Amino acid sequence: MKSFSTFQEDLTDRRQQALHKQKIQKQKSAEKGAQSRAAFQKQIVDKEEEVKKRERKIKEKEEIKNEVRKEMEAEE
Repeated sequence: MKSFSTFQEDLTDRRQQALHKQKIQKQKSAEKGAQSRAAFQKQIVDKEEEVKKRERKIKEKEEIKNEVRKEMEAEE
């Protein structure tokens, strides 16, 4: 049979192992959350840039159309 002190040491070791494991899991969870937030933020920035790029292209097309109209009106 195990003595009480050995039993108590085993419990303490198991408790410390469980706390250590819990701490590691919390750290991993926090890191994963940070990575997810960073990825989401990057997606938002990328989409904003894409929208701005599309808007610039549309604006350029409108400017070209206006220039062509002015030239055609000037020729008439």
